[in-house]
Order: sequence, then C-alpha cells, then structure tokens
Amino acid sequence: MKRLLGSLILGCALVSASSSSAAISSCNTSDYALQCARVPNAVPAQTAGGGARPADTAGPPRWRVYKYGIDFAWGSVSAHTAWNMGARFGASYLSTDASKNWTWAMINSYHARGMGTVAVWETTATRALSGYAAGRSDARSALSEERALGIPTSRPVYFAVDFNETLGQAPVVGWYFEGADSVMGASRVGAYGGYLAVASLFDAGRIGYGWECSLWSDGYWDPRAQIQQYAYGSVYDWDAAMSADYGQTL
Repeated sequence: MKRLLGSLILGCALVSASSSSAAISSCNTSDYALQCARVPNAVPAQTAGGGARPADTAGPPRWRVYKYGIDFAWGSVSAHTAWNMGARFGASYLSTDASKNWTWAMINSYHARGMGTVAVWETTATRALSGYAAGRSDARSALSEERALGIPTSRPVYFAVDFNETLGQAPVVGWYFEGADSVMGASRVGAYGGYLAVASLFDAGRIGYGWECSLWSDGYWDPRAQIQQYAYGSVYDWDAAMSADYGQTL
C-alpha cells in the first residue's frame, strides 16, 4: 500500500496534462459523477460473448473478463445503443439529483435485452469524508430509491469514493462505510474508488463489492473487485465485470 502511494496519479476526477495519450484530457464541471477523465480513441469493437473491448492503449484488465459494460449519468445511454456498442450491462446512479439517476423505464429497457443494471450512490465527490452519520443517511436514501425503482433491496449499492484517497483519509472513509453497513449490512455495500480505497475497505470487512477505477490505481488491481473501470469518456465509461456476480440486477 505504501509502495502504491508514491506513484498514484491524479485520475478519475482530474487527469494531469502530462499523462500518457491513453489517459488524458477532459473533465466535466460537475464533481458528482464518475464520467470525467477522457481516454482518446476509446472506440469499442464487438467481441464474442462478453461485449465490447475499447481499442485504446490502456487496454482492458489482464484477468479474464466476464462481461463488458458502461456507466453513465446525465447523458444516459439507451439499452439499444449500449447493446449495439457491445455493452452487456449498464451502471448508473441513485442520488439526490433525479436528472442523473436510473429511471424505472431505463432499468426495464436494459433488462428486456438481457443486460444487467448496477446502481451507484453519489451526491458529491467527497461525500465519503463526511463520516458515520452520512453513511447511515445515504444508505437509507439508497434503499428507498432502490424500492422506488423496483430493484430488490437484497442487491448491493456501490457508494462512490470519487477522489484520490490518501492513507490519512482512509479512517474517515471507513467510518462512512461503517455507517452504510449499519443500515444495509457489509455484504450489500459496495465501494467505487481507486485501489487504496477499495483494498482498504475490503481489508476492513466494510464492503462486499468493489468497483475499481484504473486511473487512481497505477496498474494495481485488487482481485476482490467485481468491476474494473478502465476507459473513460465524457458521456460514458467502459467497465469490465470480473465475476458472474458483479452487483447487478436482471
């Protein structure tokens, strides 16, 4: 973990202009959605079975991929478009901003095509630094939104740690997830973030699901993470599901 911190890049919320051409450039003005860093030439190509493989130099994860999918917010991607691009699952939001969230119609259109849907909770990028009470409150809100959308409350929700977490921030992030666990149980709580955030929360027994962002991971992957986010765009990002259970509803 200490070895990693010395070389972590500033990633999913802001990519340095000195980064490689495979992980560079643009960022949305909002600080509360995962779509931010842009990877040029992340053009998907159809592959057999699991879905799309973006043709960018960053490449997909090294391990066997179960399925490829996309995540998105305000620029929601229809099930028809996602399928034709090669995605086999979609991930989007539960939050206090209805304009970026999953809708009942969108979820059902994905399911009608046999595509899984994944839910991530995010209000502000650094919400996970707000501690235990915030985690409890967010988990209660997430469960309420799951019910309203017809998502079984037995399915997990990923809570976003949408910043480049440091070792010094890990305890308070842990308290946030402890709060979420007190409502949902750790087995149904997931975390989106870089290697340090995901690995620390798995090690502490705070999460049952991990969704790791490559740009805050410097090439390190936690094998417990069920989803790996590895190519980025201004409207949608590409993700790889690494196991049959990646927190999806279908």
